[in-house]
Amino acid sequence: MGTYSATSHTADIRILVEGGDLEDVFVTATRAMFELMFGSVGDRAPHTRQVAASGDTHSELLWDWLSTVLGWAEADGAVYHHAEVDVGEAVVGVVRGPDSKGLDLNGPSIKAVTLHQLVVEPVHGGWRAEVIFDV
Repeated sequence: MGTYSATSHTADIRILVEGGDLEDVFVTATRAMFELMFGSVGDRAPHTRQVAASGDTHSELLWDWLSTVLGWAEADGAVYHHAEVDVGEAVVGVVRGPDSKGLDLNGPSIKAVTLHQLVVEPVHGGWRAEVIFDV
């Protein structure tokens, strides 16, 4: 499983995600997005949704994936912290997570995923991404 670290700013949070492959980066970025808001929510997963995303670059794919998952989480009242993805010319996957009702925010509410300075790139032994969330 990949790792992430976060730095905060007045109006946004930047995460740095590292993983062994692109799928690992997408899964870890998804988990990070929800853990920043809700902390660890365990393995409860009554909500499940199939998600697809598109883009011309790996950065655009990650932006569309995270934006779509965040939007569905809001619409479904879910914390989609668990993801399984297949990254190719598009991204397809399944996200799972508990109901958000009754869960307290442990961090700032993420309003959007920004394209600003979003990077997805190969590094020695894997991949890394930098993502900024608008809070």
